Amino acid sequence: MTVKQITIGVFASFALLTGCEDAAKMGADAAIKTGEAAIGAVKADAEKYIPGDAKSLTDALAKAKDAFAKQDYAGALAGAKELAEKAKDLGPAAMKAKEQLIAGWSGIASSVPKMMEQVEARAGALSKAGKLPPGAGDKLAAAKKSWDDASAAFKSGNFAEAMSKANSAKNDLTEVAGAVGVKMAAATK
Repeated sequence: MTVKQITIGVFASFALLTGCEDAAKMGADAAIKTGEAAIGAVKADAEKYIPGDAKSLTDALAKAKDAFAKQDYAGALAGAKELAEKAKDLGPAAMKAKEQLIAGWSGIASSVPKMMEQVEARAGALSKAGKLPPGAGDKLAAAKKSWDDASAAFKSGNFAEAMSKANSAKNDLTEVAGAVGVKMAAATK
């Protein structure tokens, strides 16, 4: 073999390797962009209603981008391949979670105000008599604040936050009800 043949062989091998790397890079880049667009389409709802799933998906995207930045195109492609499919599933899952939160709100929104009335009435009577248990007034105030915050969150469309705050209010009311002698079964009817 001559030097010219060896040189041509080396250049051909280099061109072949570079071509393969470029194809892998382009494939990984395309998969990442497709996944990113799919995630972008459902991200807002997913973050509101199923934040854990949304975070998992954005973490997977970040991992694929990191692999791409490190020129691990095979790793980036493998990580990005399923992003679009998972994002497609995330949209309906977010809507289902939203529906469940709204349904849950309906139940709690009908019971907490009734509980609040009964607990406030009993706490007021005990307070006038000077027999309100220590801390019951503060706990009742916290329940009222949580309920007000829950109602505001629901009105603004933050259903997950609304349910969290409503459950906090209900738990506080349950504690105060026990302290002031209100039967919860009667309070939730």
